[in-house]
Amino acid sequence: MSPDLTAEFAHLDSRIDRFVERVGGYSPEIQAAPFGKSFSPLKAVEHMCLVDKGYVDLVAKFNKEKYAGKVGKPNFFYRFVVKSMTKPSNQAAPTIKKFSPESAMPLEESTLKWKEQRAKIVQHLSQFGDNDVAMKHPFFGLMSPRDIFILIEKHQDYHDVRLPK
Repeated sequence: MSPDLTAEFAHLDSRIDRFVERVGGYSPEIQAAPFGKSFSPLKAVEHMCLVDKGYVDLVAKFNKEKYAGKVGKPNFFYRFVVKSMTKPSNQAAPTIKKFSPESAMPLEESTLKWKEQRAKIVQHLSQFGDNDVAMKHPFFGLMSPRDIFILIEKHQDYHDVRLPK
């Protein structure tokens, strides 16, 4: 990955810290209460961890040699999902069951796991050029580190605006 994209991922890491600080600053009642049709703040942190774990599982299966020299080209569904994450904060997008937390784990535990998963993603992506295929996603197709960054960034944006003010 280029130094610029590496810096953009580092910025996302700092956003994790700010997100968790916001959640930690809420009363226990607000932390546990769903916000509109979205997850509770505690479950939102765990959800982010589960989604990043999904990416880690995908990159673990990735056959680097098979896609060497190819450029990432996500499909139309990727663009649809990225666009759907720009909905107003009073509208929630559905998520698949695999990424829905069953019960809220403690904030410290979900934060640690989220950061561990994110670090594994970045470690994998660091082996590739910004636009090289670095992951084959079952719904989005062949994705580059840049594509993955955009998806993760938009996902963080989506949940940032859905935290209580």
